Amino acid sequence: MAPFCNWMKSYLCCRNSAACGEKQKRSHLHCGCRERRKQLKMTCESAGFGNDRQILVDAESADDVLEYNFVNGQIKRWEIGEPTTPFHQVLDQQLNPHSHIIINGTVLQHALSFTLNLCIKKKNGIAFHFNPRFDQAYTARNSLFDGKWGKEEGISHQGFPFCRNESFTLEIFLTHDEFMVAVNGLHYCSFVYRFPLLDIDYIEIIGDIILKRIVFDSADKYPHSLRGNNSKLSQKICQIRMEPQSHIITECVNKLTPFIGLLEKPLNSGSEIEISGTVRLLPYVFSINLQQGSNVYPHPIINLHVSIRFNQLAHAGNHVVLCNAWNNDQGWGTEEFAPSECPFVPGSDFVFKVLCRDSDFVAWVNDRPLFTFKHRFDFKRIDTIYVQGEMFIKHVKVFL
Repeated sequence: MAPFCNWMKSYLCCRNSAACGEKQKRSHLHCGCRERRKQLKMTCESAGFGNDRQILVDAESADDVLEYNFVNGQIKRWEIGEPTTPFHQVLDQQLNPHSHIIINGTVLQHALSFTLNLCIKKKNGIAFHFNPRFDQAYTARNSLFDGKWGKEEGISHQGFPFCRNESFTLEIFLTHDEFMVAVNGLHYCSFVYRFPLLDIDYIEIIGDIILKRIVFDSADKYPHSLRGNNSKLSQKICQIRMEPQSHIITECVNKLTPFIGLLEKPLNSGSEIEISGTVRLLPYVFSINLQQGSNVYPHPIINLHVSIRFNQLAHAGNHVVLCNAWNNDQGWGTEEFAPSECPFVPGSDFVFKVLCRDSDFVAWVNDRPLFTFKHRFDFKRIDTIYVQGEMFIKHVKVFL
């Protein structure tokens, strides 16, 4: 098995120095070079909740998408204020990675659905079909080619984010691989390209919404709304020095996920993080990241990724807790399963604690040891706590 893994790791490395600069073996995940067309495409085993178990998929359909060199060019910014619905607009410039579309609007009081299509008029196709449906609390994503719809996708990173009679900000960011969609500043879903970006030449928005503003621009980071540490989307967490005679602890409270906690100071050896919450009644998965940066793109370095999965080994009555880490050179590393029995129970409260030591992280749940995870990167650069999935947060505390 090891020789195969080593061969595959080499096979997926980029050898195009012109595209990747001095990094002769940069991962193909975001390099966008022509060599990548000949390789296999990395994708997640599950589209939901950022499953980090990567698998290889034959990417014949992706060959055409990557038929040209991706060049991160700046597009000319344009903005339309108070556009009418339905909205139809020919795109007078080509979309490319880092193209960025922001749509501000309000959902009508009795809305049933609305649709955004990025179209290929010359081929009578739709490269990206985004269709929130209020009666189902569900968002369909798909593509249309030669009069036939492709495979519909519906799994998202959070619950249905739109509400009737409320305003929203819809953000579409283009990477080298996929459309990334954020709603109200939080990443919602992704959709892997099925057509070349160069072919997209038209946008249309129809349905039960009132449009306020549409902006086309370029961006280096996503989601855009997280820039400047937007207090509505992220919370600053004040570290508190533990004192034996002190029982007063400042808390950061947020009952919703995703939760983004921004540390005022980096972690040190001896720092401890405590997360108190409640698992939902019918959970699928939730995860806790200690990472460097709060953006979804570029991918943050994740020093510790704890994934609690309730759908695995269900036949044995067990749940799974696994740990991993992510960096720019290797992507996800080797998964490590917690040796202890999973202590998280659907519908029950829990207190998760993790202690940062010189050589590793040590974690407990409800004062019972859970796992030890050796450092793979410099833990002193951690500045963000990111929690997502099917749980409610009561508080997050950080102790120096």
